[in-house]
Parts: sequence; C-alpha cells; structure tokens
Amino acid sequence: MKALAIVALSLALMLMLTAVSGATPGPAYELAVIDCGGCTPSQQGVAPYRIVLTVLARYKCRESRARLADMSVVSTQLLHKDGIRMKNLGMLRAVNRSIPRKLGSRTRCADIFAALVVLIEKG
Repeated sequence: MKALAIVALSLALMLMLTAVSGATPGPAYELAVIDCGGCTPSQQGVAPYRIVLTVLARYKCRESRARLADMSVVSTQLLHKDGIRMKNLGMLRAVNRSIPRKLGSRTRCADIFAALVVLIEKG
C-alpha cells in the first residue's frame, strides 16, 4: 500500500506540472503523436485513442478526457523510467479493461492508473 500511495502522489504532482498552455488539437491526437514518436497521425491512427478516451470519460471515470490523457502520459513515463515500455493506447486500454462496464457510477481513475503502474512494475 505504501508503494501505491507513493505512485499516486507522484502522479498527482506530475499532473500539476504537465499543464499545457495554448490551444491544442485534442488529447487523442496528442497521445497518438507521442506514441508514434512525433509523427503526424492520420484520423484512423487517432481514432482508437478518441474511442477509449470517450468511453472512459463518459461512462467509467470522473476525470475529463484531457486529464485522462495526462495521467496516461505520466504513467507511461514512470514505467519507462523502470525500463518498461508501454504506449499510451495500451495504458488507456488497460485502465478501461480494469473497470467493469456495469460499475454503476463513475470512479476516480487516478487510483486505477496508480494501481496499474505498481502492478506492472511488480511484474
């Protein structure tokens, strides 16, 4: 539990530091750009990100699409520091799979991201 608390705190602090200023094309597009190494993704390339962000933000999570995207970036960066390579799309899909469809109410997904980081790091 102590490791989970540390990861949750790290996520919260990093999210505060990753605020972006100015207009952007949207969180799905930004994640696709990050995952393809800075390329210009096609609409078909962005679509999977848009779909999973929409499902999470509308039905499963309390956080906005932008906040979910930020948490995904921070989570994958934490894993990369430990030598674990995971794309943002994989992280978002893992969060989506870990929340039951019929939960009944939207949950705090920051906790899910933190738990996944700990579980993935532990192997």
